[in-house]
Amino acid sequence: MVCGKIPPKNRRAAVSIVKKNIPIASLSAVAEILKTKPRTMRMYEERGLLPGGHEKEKKLYSLEEIDRIMLVHYLATHERINANGIRFILKLLDWGITQEAKEALFKEAQELIEKESMAEIKEGDL
Repeated sequence: MVCGKIPPKNRRAAVSIVKKNIPIASLSAVAEILKTKPRTMRMYEERGLLPGGHEKEKKLYSLEEIDRIMLVHYLATHERINANGIRFILKLLDWGITQEAKEALFKEAQELIEKESMAEIKEGDL
């Protein structure tokens, strides 16, 4: 087995080890993950679009919350939806969508962000 690669039969076991609800990343780290500025993240926070933090001095976000923040960022920057529209979409997600459907939505948003980021990089090389 190559270091860092998990054989298919063990992937499910490895995924269950990761706890997605443990706070691990600061707002600036989330901004870096999303390739945006911390000020953009603070703006989302000021408008009530980010999940509540876990600590008063320095808020940390879990993997689940980072997925949600990524969706907020996608809706705001790529779909050009305003804060009220994003709040409404988040409320709908909380009301009755299955976990599998949420994960599929988050994954699709992540793939679209990555695809557009790669297109911007290629355009910048021209």
